[in-house]
Amino acid sequence: NPTVSYAQLLDVNDDDKGLFAGAALRWRGERSRFSLGAWANSAHHQRLDDPERTKTSRGVFTVLGFFVGEHALSARAGVTNGSVNVSDGSAGLTYLWTRRPDAVGVAVGRSFASDAVPGLDDVVQVEAFLRRRLYREIFVTGSVQRVHNSGFDATGTTVDPGVWVLGLRLSAVF
Repeated sequence: NPTVSYAQLLDVNDDDKGLFAGAALRWRGERSRFSLGAWANSAHHQRLDDPERTKTSRGVFTVLGFFVGEHALSARAGVTNGSVNVSDGSAGLTYLWTRRPDAVGVAVGRSFASDAVPGLDDVVQVEAFLRRRLYREIFVTGSVQRVHNSGFDATGTTVDPGVWVLGLRLSAVF
């Protein structure tokens, strides 16, 4: 934003500015893990159900995972206040098969449309990826995603109802 200076970066009293904080408790067992966390954004967001009022945004989330040998399964869920967010929650499931240094993963996730805005539909995303070692600690990862209704639009006029996303990532571990 060309009209904002560095001096305004930490001024959280301006409109639409606030502090974001998140915290999580984590427990890891021999073959499982569990996380429970919360986040909050102190900015005053315009309410979706009453544009004349504002409200801060906040949410809670949890992750439950199990792993045995090369296999890992993880479930995630979160809830947020749908009066200021177009999503009032999400859920997902992932599977990861790791045969070091390579890995294959699949995931499915759903973001639930807020009831505060009539006519919104849920977003569904499915992804698969393959990570392969190129040389030493250099990896290439290819992925394919199918996103249904990425704009929470029920009419189909804002965005295509379904989008394919192909990805290729180069990474290094050091």
